[in-house]
Amino acid sequence: MDRAITALPDKALAANLSERLRNTAKTGMQNQDNVITQLRDLDNLQFGHVFKPAEEAQTIDLATAIQNSEIIYFQLNVMAYEVSAKAIGKLILQDLKSLASQIHGEVVDVKVDFLNIFIDEFGSFAIEGFIDFLKMCPDVRFANHLFFQSLADLDAVSPEFKSQVQQNCLSKLVLRTDDPDEVEFWSGVAGTLDVVDQSHQVEQFGPFTLRTGAGNSRETKQMKGEHDTFKQLDIGQTVLLQKAPTREDLVQLWLPDVPRITKRAN
Repeated sequence: MDRAITALPDKALAANLSERLRNTAKTGMQNQDNVITQLRDLDNLQFGHVFKPAEEAQTIDLATAIQNSEIIYFQLNVMAYEVSAKAIGKLILQDLKSLASQIHGEVVDVKVDFLNIFIDEFGSFAIEGFIDFLKMCPDVRFANHLFFQSLADLDAVSPEFKSQVQQNCLSKLVLRTDDPDEVEFWSGVAGTLDVVDQSHQVEQFGPFTLRTGAGNSRETKQMKGEHDTFKQLDIGQTVLLQKAPTREDLVQLWLPDVPRITKRAN
């Protein structure tokens, strides 16, 4: 390749192509080193056995598990194995995405009545390609339940990712938050309703303030989810925001444990 480039009559073009070739080779080596480094990170006591050859009985086949109505549970310790656990979680999501694509394209013969997928600490495993999977899920009867600490976890992927997750989820349960940006975001998602704002004319008669009967009314907009509602939720309370059918409600998910005072017998 180098000989062919140096033999070109246009020396400027030859120099440019030679530089690009060296940059491409350098980038390729860096990418290869990155892959090797990631594989070494995964080859540890906690997850290394996953990548070793195993008998068929020891493998997990998602399609077979769905067909047999089995439950699969993955416990990934992000605190102890941050890099490895996140990488494994993203591989699992990619496997789910691939299976959904195969079911949608009728590549595999898997009958899905309804599949619940629960992803805790979703922010640790979120990738931009997940949105394509999320959009495909209704067609293949997959139901995703995503749990994350704050919207900042989704912003870490991209601001557009946060918006796309919100738009592609049917129901949202929002626990107490005092972050101004999050409160503004969820209040905007809840929307507004039309109300009639009435005002009354009053007069002061000595110590009393009385309505005169005069006044006016006008149509205005009112937030369905007021900012203070999200800031003042009690333990166990959540705001339910449902897309279709449209619903906004205050829900008590659980009751907090209240310490009981017992009297000692004399």
